[in-house]
Amino acid sequence: MTRLMITLTELAKSKRFHILALSQIKREAKQERRKPRLIGLKSSGGIEENVPLFCCLNRNIETKEATLDIVKSRSGQAGLTIPLNLQSWSVSLW
Repeated sequence: MTRLMITLTELAKSKRFHILALSQIKREAKQERRKPRLIGLKSSGGIEENVPLFCCLNRNIETKEATLDIVKSRSGQAGLTIPLNLQSWSVSLW
């Protein structure tokens, strides 16, 4: 995973564009009914070290409420929670 993250970082810098990489969270977070954390990423070593921004999309299936949590940000404020309005065909920020 580390080599992949380094390659993606180098590609983004050389081409001057952003890359959105998605990763699966370990199931423990869901089973323990807590929000996902950076450490919960599968094979997270390379991701933790190389990403400038890490966000988690959280959705409560029962209430349909959702948030976008800024977990890590090198150039801004981490720890922000942005409420979302999820519909079957769109996403909007509140």
